[in-house]
Amino acid sequence: MTPTMLHTPELLQRVFELSTDDDNANNASVCRAWNAEATRIIWHDVSAGRLFSLLAPLMLEESDITDHYVFSRAIGEDDWDRFDRYAGKVRSLRFTATYSPAVLNEIALGRRRLDFLPNLVTVYNAPATPLLAYPGIKGLVFNSGMLSTNDAACWFTLVEHRMHDIELLHIEDQLYRTDLGIMACTSALQRTTFLKTLVVPAGYLTDSTIPILASMPHLQNLRAEWRFQGQIKGSFTAHALSALPTTPFPSLQEFGAYVCFHTLTAYMAAIESFGRLRVLKISSDTDEALESYSSLFSAIALHAPLLEVLELSTVPWTQSAITPDPCDTVESNRRLGDMLRSLTCLRSLSLHCFGADNSSPLCHLPLFARNSTTLQSLHLDFDWTLTPESESELVIAPCTFPALRELHFGQESDPLEEPTDVANFLSRILPPECAVYTHTTLGDLDSSRFWSVEEWLPVLIKARMEERRAALVRARLP
Repeated sequence: MTPTMLHTPELLQRVFELSTDDDNANNASVCRAWNAEATRIIWHDVSAGRLFSLLAPLMLEESDITDHYVFSRAIGEDDWDRFDRYAGKVRSLRFTATYSPAVLNEIALGRRRLDFLPNLVTVYNAPATPLLAYPGIKGLVFNSGMLSTNDAACWFTLVEHRMHDIELLHIEDQLYRTDLGIMACTSALQRTTFLKTLVVPAGYLTDSTIPILASMPHLQNLRAEWRFQGQIKGSFTAHALSALPTTPFPSLQEFGAYVCFHTLTAYMAAIESFGRLRVLKISSDTDEALESYSSLFSAIALHAPLLEVLELSTVPWTQSAITPDPCDTVESNRRLGDMLRSLTCLRSLSLHCFGADNSSPLCHLPLFARNSTTLQSLHLDFDWTLTPESESELVIAPCTFPALRELHFGQESDPLEEPTDVANFLSRILPPECAVYTHTTLGDLDSSRFWSVEEWLPVLIKARMEERRAALVRARLP
């Protein structure tokens, strides 16, 4: 007989969540209480193939267009009895393969209730089908390569007519924007008043959709992504500011978009609720001047003081670009320092192609340490040039990162020529717990030099700490 304490649902749930499906299959045979909890865990998040196999075995059918799975036999009433025993436990359904339309049609014709998975909450990479479009669905997620442009438009139509209570809509940015897709998206967004998280390709974020999104009372996370060359980046401009509601984005906490810095600066100044932002991730498709960076730094410092994560990225400066004035560099660094002092909650900072030559001089790293005590992760493109003045400044005014745990050298960093000098310089600034990471596109020579930095850095930091401890001991001696 199973002890009473092992019938406690909370205890069983935690133990079974940490167990494998095979272990839980064994747990399910112990007793009725264990069976209910173990099978709930096993069937909580399942693949479509595993679920559909409850009805009949699946087999792969090859064709000239695409291979897909079909049922190997007809489905009977006993199959539906077996299916119904587990259908109510499924909350997440994942499509990892392609299924013949006949599979979905047969399920639609034979199901015993309209919502044949009554407790289904989230669907991943599903084909556009009314079979899965009912009000109980709260999340639709589509990963790269699993959804065509036509499927996206069909899903937007289904959301508009059947899924008004949806809270999560995530479509990765592999899709080209089409007139059909953007029209369907705009119509659907007007009905999804409970939406909390929206992730769409950048092409779907336009001057026509921004006012609709700004009116959503529960929208907390808005991201428009663009990663692949040749895709449409969208037409999100400052012109949409005039169409915004009186209180735009009342619940927004995370915002990411592909937009120029000038437009974002205008939005930050106009939208009061940006003061509650926790995450800001912006990519620009132009070679933003240091002046644009400076203006954006000032806007962020003034209008988004609660930021915890900040990522700003722009394209590398071209060879024909005008060399920035040294005064612009000084002013940009000053505003950067002001911003860092204002963002007292900032944990992660990433600046891509920031600096006069797409990179920040390593000797400016103390600026970040001096003005931020909360940073845990810093990602920069570095110019490794060091001067005697750099070393002397550290001796006169030493500064370290108290909380930094990760320092990333970006892919636009210059080739590393003097790894020993770089390691020595970093050892004066980085704490012992900080790990150093490099980008993955390095050649063999650069990789070996960065490896030298990673190897020597902890040794040098340890030596610095021992020197400081010895100095403190000497200072206390009479």
